[in-house]
Amino acid sequence: MSDFNFPSFPTDLVRYADPIDVLSEAFSEGIRPDPLLTVSEWADANRVLSSKESEPGRWRTARAPFLREIMDCLSVSSSVSRIALMKGAQLGGTECGLNFEGYVIDAAPGTIMHVVPTHEDIKKVTRRRITPMIEECPSLRKRVASGDKGRTDAIGYIEFPGGELVVVNSGSGAALRSLPCRFLFLDEVDAYPTDVTDEGDPVSLAVQRVSAQAAKGRSKVFAISTPTIKGRSRIEADYLNGDQRQYFVPCPHCGEFQVLKWAGVRWDDDAPQKAWYECAHCKQAIGAHHKTEMLDKGEWRPTAKAVDPKFRSYHISSLYIPTGLGLSWGGLAMEWIASEGNIEARKAFINTKLAETWEERGEAPEWQRLFDRREDYQLGTAPLGVLLVTAGVDVQRAPARIECSVWGWGRGKESWLIDHQVFAGDPFLDDVWKQLGDYLAKPITHQGGGTIGVSRVAVDTGFATHEAYDWCRSKGEWAMAVDGRHGASLPIISSAKAVDINRKGKAARGSVLLWPVGTWRSKSEFYGLVRIERENDDTPPGWVHLPKVDSEFCQQLVAEQFITSKKGKGPVKQRWEKVRDRNEALDCRIYARAAHAALGGDRYTEAQWDELERFVARRTDVQTQQPRQGRRSIPGRS
Repeated sequence: MSDFNFPSFPTDLVRYADPIDVLSEAFSEGIRPDPLLTVSEWADANRVLSSKESEPGRWRTARAPFLREIMDCLSVSSSVSRIALMKGAQLGGTECGLNFEGYVIDAAPGTIMHVVPTHEDIKKVTRRRITPMIEECPSLRKRVASGDKGRTDAIGYIEFPGGELVVVNSGSGAALRSLPCRFLFLDEVDAYPTDVTDEGDPVSLAVQRVSAQAAKGRSKVFAISTPTIKGRSRIEADYLNGDQRQYFVPCPHCGEFQVLKWAGVRWDDDAPQKAWYECAHCKQAIGAHHKTEMLDKGEWRPTAKAVDPKFRSYHISSLYIPTGLGLSWGGLAMEWIASEGNIEARKAFINTKLAETWEERGEAPEWQRLFDRREDYQLGTAPLGVLLVTAGVDVQRAPARIECSVWGWGRGKESWLIDHQVFAGDPFLDDVWKQLGDYLAKPITHQGGGTIGVSRVAVDTGFATHEAYDWCRSKGEWAMAVDGRHGASLPIISSAKAVDINRKGKAARGSVLLWPVGTWRSKSEFYGLVRIERENDDTPPGWVHLPKVDSEFCQQLVAEQFITSKKGKGPVKQRWEKVRDRNEALDCRIYARAAHAALGGDRYTEAQWDELERFVARRTDVQTQQPRQGRRSIPGRS
């Protein structure tokens, strides 16, 4: 063997050609201790943000100093094994996870599992985030490209010397059980399903994959998310189980440390874009130009004792967004103002900007509060401010009857109960339906002068279904047949589907459209609106006005409550549940709101509301629609 002359190869190939060298390198790799380098140090030295990022170029932790401690806890030299980050938008939480993965690939090889909410997210994350990170970082490009088996795959698999990165879907039990790993990145955990094909919670399934490494004290679990609903949010539960760290920053005037909270943001009514922050101690105004220095001098402080000393949890809102990297305090103020009167927009702001959970108001509001705040306008008359009228109809079995509420609507979802009527009679017979039609066809006296009519009526079809279909069919598009659906993700109104048979099961001469109504969302919105408090006797957007109705009606309006329950290790279950037998007033309100949504009331522009207002001011009929005339144009709508 000593006389054998090896051919001349490039140096890098000689290293892989010699079996002894291969074994030697593998042995050295196996016994090499974990690096003392931290994730933030690695990112500052190696990470390059692609041109697709908001701030391309070399990564600088100093731009967002609150990320440093979080990343360094993800370093293998740190004794912390589990980190949870409950965050606002535009704060770099996902970038922390990517830096963590790049660090592992380059400096601490091992198997990484990256869990995303849906199957579609696998391709998005791999192609748009992970692959560009590898391509832009020379150290990663070298690691992933070296060796015969090194590769990156668009469907979520990356192989590198000493380990692999697998991106999996949180809804796939098989994927979550696929391989043991040392490092786990749980991305947007609040968007995961509550249960994976009856196998349990996806986070628990994924965490089991690191159990062997956890026993050796060598694992890392990093969970991040913007929070969602209180009592349902995974990231909030994780945060509360940890040491609940908050980022304290010093006031540039008095030097006192404090956590930035929404209550401290101030602005002038005519210039919200120039909002400032008021120090909780000296009350002086802190300008946006102070933020960079404040963030640089800030520090994370635990506010609770963790169940596990190796579990750190962090909370940070979008108030901490570095200057120039996203919404300023003024931008947040403008977004807050824009969400007034819009429950969904306000909920999104609370979740994604303040990084706080949204409380669905689990207990029903006290009916006495509604009763006490009733107003003196006349039942059956549309008060000033009413620009659009809809009706909701509930069909009842025992005693046999039809109940109908007429609601008026104004700008900003402000609403007025105009009237509520009960029509006794068998819903399987025509007489009671004729009474309903005659009632809804009558013009309503408007306090501004003239009359206003019902623009759309929504009829529940859960009982006496085909009779309700027939009545709606006879009225054209003026009457909507609706079906209440309970899914939490359903919008207030969804696309309609034609129902083409009559009560005898035969093809109908004309078809009627059946509109799904998201009762979950409608009830959440309504309960949020009735809890709005007046300030300085001003009527806030979304205010619900009630005339001198009786206590029974007020109790019916709040006859349900939102329930969150969990048995043992089973999934969290949530539902709306009646707290009393009678809830027709609430149901009628929900259907009238669905009619309002179907008319496009949520999308009306100021110009359209102005046009409706001009009709009222002229003391003319505003959409006094006769049922059998079919659809007519609505003032203010194109």
